[in-house]
Amino acid sequence: MPENLKQTYQNYTESNQKKLQETGFKSRFSLEEGIRDYVQSYLDTQDPYA
Repeated sequence: MPENLKQTYQNYTESNQKKLQETGFKSRFSLEEGIRDYVQSYLDTQDPYA
């Protein structure tokens, strides 16, 4: 992390999923699977910004 961004960048985020889970919501994939899909389908492509 560049020093000039450390004071303005939030590098840790956490959310409480309890209410969402209480509704019966079931995720279709794990966090790891979601990250893998994002990297492979978007970032690891010829033009990740297309």
